[in-house]
Amino acid sequence: MSDFYQENQTRDQYNAESIHVSGISFEQYKADLEAKEKEYRQLLVEHTLSQHESQRLRTELTEVERRLADTEASYNAHIEELKERIARLDQLKGQIPDQLIEQAKAALGEGDTAKADQLFAQVEANADPHITAAAEAAYQRGKLAEDNIHYSEAYRHYERAAQLKPDSGTYLNQAGLIAHTLGEYDKAIAYLEQALASDLKTF
Repeated sequence: MSDFYQENQTRDQYNAESIHVSGISFEQYKADLEAKEKEYRQLLVEHTLSQHESQRLRTELTEVERRLADTEASYNAHIEELKERIARLDQLKGQIPDQLIEQAKAALGEGDTAKADQLFAQVEANADPHITAAAEAAYQRGKLAEDNIHYSEAYRHYERAAQLKPDSGTYLNQAGLIAHTLGEYDKAIAYLEQALASDLKTF
């Protein structure tokens, strides 16, 4: 692992430690999961779904159940990951208006996923001259969709991030992992092999 990578990783971890996420209480996190569990079970029972839709929904329901099995641990992991994602946004300074970055960070910290997604969509739509910003916005939108256990939507965003920055091991790896979750094993292998090749080249 290069000194440059270690320095950046350490800096991001330090920045994440100083971030306070205030808008997502444990009670709300648990209630949201319980509501999703109920919604997904009703969809599986009350609607006629294609095999692909049914498989996707069962995969998402399994993830909801996993998080509910140890809600406290999954909540703490979610908060820590949010902090790291907020810290990542500082990398976009100078590429997009600082005000937009601060609004996106605040929305993530407040747990306002709808507003955060809207802001990242705005970044993505207006960042064509700044591919790095557009790719990071797509990645962040994928993370938001994955947080909400909307895996097909997350996959679309991760694919776009990987397309915009095909040399990014992070984006390629995330696209591969979600493809695997969705049972798209050929695509998963392709993305993960590209991620490995990118990391080997970089590090």
